Amino acid sequence: SLHGLLLSVCTRYRLERAQELLQTTDLPVASVAVQTGYTTPGYFSRLYKKYKGVSPEAERRGSKS
Repeated sequence: SLHGLLLSVCTRYRLERAQELLQTTDLPVASVAVQTGYTTPGYFSRLYKKYKGVSPEAERRGSKS
């Protein structure tokens, strides 16, 4: 459905922005979640892992090495 496609595109955009913040800032994961439109850090983390294959914390650790 068009609605589902738009949600998917929006979610992917928000998670790309979150990935950028995780890799380039030292903001806490909860702050990254809020800055990308998620009010529940736990939900953000689950969604991030579903779409990206790694947790936000692992993303950050990976970008530091």
